[in-house]
Amino acid sequence: YAEVYMTEVAIQKVLDNDDINMTDINAAFDAYKALTDRQQYRVDKDTNYAVDVIKSKIIKAVESLKITASSVAAKGSITVKWKVDGDYSAADGMRVYKSTKKNSGYGATPYFITKKGAMQYKNTKELKKGTRYYYKVRAYVEIDGVKYYSDWSNKAYRIAK
Repeated sequence: YAEVYMTEVAIQKVLDNDDINMTDINAAFDAYKALTDRQQYRVDKDTNYAVDVIKSKIIKAVESLKITASSVAAKGSITVKWKVDGDYSAADGMRVYKSTKKNSGYGATPYFITKKGAMQYKNTKELKKGTRYYYKVRAYVEIDGVKYYSDWSNKAYRIAK
């Protein structure tokens, strides 16, 4: 029961503090996710409400991120970098999309998915020298099996060397 109690304390801290930072919100939510189904069932109703509040704060934080992408070409690679305006710690990572056309061809599936906190992706595969490649990125978080996204970044592009 100690895990349940500690999780309830962490979650209550989020509810009681209007100025709570995303690090504390993520920690409380991670503690809740670490509980077994049986332990989650034992969490009291007020705490379950708090978990819903935490989920909505995380989703809102990710959806409000503004991303600016840039790229650099080197022989055999294109590195896509991004700057994030907002609290990027709420996101699980970035989804990087690639196309040879400016306004289409990105596909529904990302070309690459970064880990939490990543600020760049180095593309070394499937590059043809002299071809212009466009990249766009967006942050994501997955909660209860549903993915939530930021807006798209601008398109960063380079010609492969």
